[in-house]
Amino acid sequence: MKLKLIYLGKIKELTTVSSEHLEFEEGISVQELIDQLTVSYPHLAFESFQISVNRNLVEFSYILTEDADVALLPPFAGG
Repeated sequence: MKLKLIYLGKIKELTTVSSEHLEFEEGISVQELIDQLTVSYPHLAFESFQISVNRNLVEFSYILTEDADVALLPPFAGG
């Protein structure tokens, strides 16, 4: 399945790209996606971030679907 990955803030700095389209196996979870991304971007394993799918924050157990927009978001500061 094809996914659009969007990297923001420090995550963008680590990957050196702001977005990319990648192919993954059907029905993978967000955690499985992150596990696969850390092969290409090992420094992600040491970062904290949240995941947004189609502009909604999701848990790492969320199952991804075809053509989803997946954003890796750095921690938010409140105030």
